[in-house]
Amino acid sequence: MAVRKRLLSCASPLLQENQSGLASVLSSAFGAPASQKNPSNLSKIFKLATELLQKPETPKQPQGHNNNNNNNNFSFLKAFTFSDVSSLHHLDPNFHKSVYGCASLLDVLTKHGIACNVPKLFCFMILQCAKHSDFLFVIDFSIKFKSLLTPNCYKALFDSLASVSLLSGMKRVYTEMLDVVSPGVHTYNTMVNVYCKHGYMVESNQFVCKMILSGLAPNLSTFTSLIMGYSRTKDVDAALRVFHKNMVDYGCVPDFKCYEHLILGICFAKKLGLAQRLLDQMQRQGITPSWIVFDEIVKCCCKLNKYGEAAQVVDHMISSGGYTPVLKELQVKHNQYSYNTTNTYLKSIIT
Repeated sequence: MAVRKRLLSCASPLLQENQSGLASVLSSAFGAPASQKNPSNLSKIFKLATELLQKPETPKQPQGHNNNNNNNNFSFLKAFTFSDVSSLHHLDPNFHKSVYGCASLLDVLTKHGIACNVPKLFCFMILQCAKHSDFLFVIDFSIKFKSLLTPNCYKALFDSLASVSLLSGMKRVYTEMLDVVSPGVHTYNTMVNVYCKHGYMVESNQFVCKMILSGLAPNLSTFTSLIMGYSRTKDVDAALRVFHKNMVDYGCVPDFKCYEHLILGICFAKKLGLAQRLLDQMQRQGITPSWIVFDEIVKCCCKLNKYGEAAQVVDHMISSGGYTPVLKELQVKHNQYSYNTTNTYLKSIIT
């Protein structure tokens, strides 16, 4: 009790006003087991609260970061602990959610030996990332708390990095997570997909090989990413090899997305006949082409000055219930759509 009084006497007025419920809020907020809610632990909590309110610790931040968003790390409690901390809102009315504020809080909690749910706090940090520098900071932070993180933490960070295509960060996290969990099909497919989006096909195939060597089989998602990558890098032959050979070897049946990426790549290479055969093939398999497929074939026809075939594709599109931006633009320009002037209109849109 004497320790508690001394701590409260040096605390800020705001802390003294909330002394009655602060300890229980802090201990419950950060998952402290009931056995730890003893006088000794409460003393630690009051010491922690005093430090957070008076001398907030701020980790080293990327150059150019605005410190104004991290005025009071204690205010993070309001965001993280839901309704039980709503009464503390007046401690910091200018509270802003911050990756760095959360990192400061977690750093101070662990330093003082206060039990807290590190994985949950870490995942909250990931949710607050708004730019690449935030993600890179979280990656550095994850290395420091590596022993306290779970496989789900790495999965959440990995997927978030993939959503912004931050390859450098993904490679670092992949390397770090190898000590915690063995990568699964999802992890490998995510790496393959992002590399393919950037056109890095050598690296993509390296991860496919790692997947196979680890005893995992590539699936439809793997091959769809490879087809997309080869199509974007104008390597149609490689895309067709994946489609006709690799997918068959692993028993994968192409879906509409797989056909779409392949047809787009073929149209970009101006191989109209092959694109039309693939269109017929996917329809025979009962797969409805998207408006993107029709648009690309129409554009390919026009680029090759085959306006009659473009008109036939439009007819086929309409009969199959398709409706594309190309057709929509034609109808906007001309209230009454006429088939006998399709060639002229299509040419004016493409050129």
